Amino acid sequence: MPAEEQVWRRVELIPWTVELLLPAGRRLPEGVRVGVCGECSNVSVYAALHAAGCPRLAFLLTDLDPRDPLDEELASWKIWLIRAEKRAKRAAGRKRVMELREWYEGFLVPTDYLYKLDDDEVKKLKRRALKGDLYAAAQLAVNAEMERFVRMAEAGFPDALRIFDRFVDVRCQLGYSYSFAIAENRFPPEKLKEWEEMGVGARERWGSMRWFEVRLRCSDQVPEELKREGAEDLLSLLRSLAELLVPIRKFELYGYLLAMEG
Repeated sequence: MPAEEQVWRRVELIPWTVELLLPAGRRLPEGVRVGVCGECSNVSVYAALHAAGCPRLAFLLTDLDPRDPLDEELASWKIWLIRAEKRAKRAAGRKRVMELREWYEGFLVPTDYLYKLDDDEVKKLKRRALKGDLYAAAQLAVNAEMERFVRMAEAGFPDALRIFDRFVDVRCQLGYSYSFAIAENRFPPEKLKEWEEMGVGARERWGSMRWFEVRLRCSDQVPEELKREGAEDLLSLLRSLAELLVPIRKFELYGYLLAMEG
């Protein structure tokens, strides 16, 4: 069953950063700049890429659980980072003992998985994929999605409103509504009242500050004016991902994508 048709499971929403990590002694080529995707969440990164038509790339750059065999293959590309610490705990008889606690805090993905495949490589991988080779199928999927993402980025993500609709729905399928704030005087009071009655937000106040908190649970309920407001935030996230991924693809930058909480 395709990944898009799988049953979604609520995931833990955490702050998320994705950046390029160069090996010791390596430098970027002269004139090449690579961005960092930060100040977002793992859920937003996943939903943004999934909404842009890149579900395998979305999985590769986040910590979500795999949902099918192809995701499981992609998970094997990740080099997980484990943090450990010793801490004391009380055992029977109030005796203090030390225990080792371990947890994942992120992972590395070699950037060569994102390089463009030439026509001969694609043909060979397609033959292997037809025989059930999951590694070949995963390479083909990531290559096609990177190609799609680069084209969209270079065109300025022209279909932003459609992507925003899908972004809202994917977030909600993962268990999270999409919220953002707009200044209360951004729209006429009667509009704000109408949206409150529709259940898409509420007027908020803290001291002298007033704003309208938009809370979207499905794309069908999003008024056009709010869709355009929300799409600007989504575009900012997609552009930051493009500033990271497009140079890696174009210049075959060797290193690792570091994806982690923070």
